Amino acid sequence: MIDDLDGSSSTLRLLASEAIKKWSSSAILKLIFDDDYIVRTTAARELQLRGEKETFDIVVSLVSDERAFVREICAFILGQLGTPKMSYKEQSLPCLLNLIKDESVDVRAAAAAGLGHISYAGMSADAEDALLLAANDTEEGVRACAAYALGHASNSDKIKRALAELGSDSSEDVRSCAELGAELLSGR
Repeated sequence: MIDDLDGSSSTLRLLASEAIKKWSSSAILKLIFDDDYIVRTTAARELQLRGEKETFDIVVSLVSDERAFVREICAFILGQLGTPKMSYKEQSLPCLLNLIKDESVDVRAAAAAGLGHISYAGMSADAEDALLLAANDTEEGVRACAAYALGHASNSDKIKRALAELGSDSSEDVRSCAELGAELLSGR
């Protein structure tokens, strides 16, 4: 799980994010292995904003790590590295396309969301195909992330059909994300 956004730890997140800004990127990179997801995601968010080549190279080297939480945080980082310009989106695409087929539901969900983030200005056919498959995943978290991400896809009939089907999903979260995806798509 990338982050559980309940309100109970918002102060901790704020304090951690302010403190980490003073750290070197190499020190922050070590935190993506931390057992605590708040520490990992705080580190990942700071690395995303810095958008450094060193971070990209290290994260790419870790996308095949045996630990699912490491692969998940890699997908999370690659999906927004260099925000707002996302300087590594073209190089991140193959990694995310691979991670969206991962055995871990959390990795697949993070990769689906990442594909949506890097595709805000236009989505490749490969990313669309991967997200259409993810839209039929057995896990609702993956379907929800795919629904959001499809909002950055082409305005084709197959994308509209997929979002309509996701809009009828048994999960309220998936339906909500499909609604957001459809709104994003209609604004393109």
